[in-house]
Amino acid sequence: MTTLFLGWLEPRSGELTYCNAGHPAPLLQRRDGWVEWLNVGGPILGAIPGAAFVNGVAVLNPGDFLLGYSDGILECCNTLYEPFGLHRLMAAARSAIGRSASSLLFSVLGPAQDFAAGRERTDDLAVLVVRRLPEVRALGTA
Repeated sequence: MTTLFLGWLEPRSGELTYCNAGHPAPLLQRRDGWVEWLNVGGPILGAIPGAAFVNGVAVLNPGDFLLGYSDGILECCNTLYEPFGLHRLMAAARSAIGRSASSLLFSVLGPAQDFAAGRERTDDLAVLVVRRLPEVRALGTA
């Protein structure tokens, strides 16, 4: 059994068609701070014979970003065995609004690593960032 988030992004329109098979729901962070969770799909792959899966659709507008992550980020513990958790992940994502995809990546991985304070991890720390660039108009166009 495994989890999976599969997506197809149309770069011109920003339309993302996706299916989430039991994976932690990626967040779609709007440039105005609004967050949408991409949780449409179905169960963990291989858990239920003949399971049905459905596609979800979301649109990444210019300046928005998609943040996918493994459960290892959420479960990363400090020396007191407190998990990094969703609230810290969301705070890290908010801190990167308007910045580059690489800034967002390091805005999540850095705090998770710092939070662990050198404690050995028991799971992977995987992060995926997709940012739709703001539209740029060429000189002389309306």
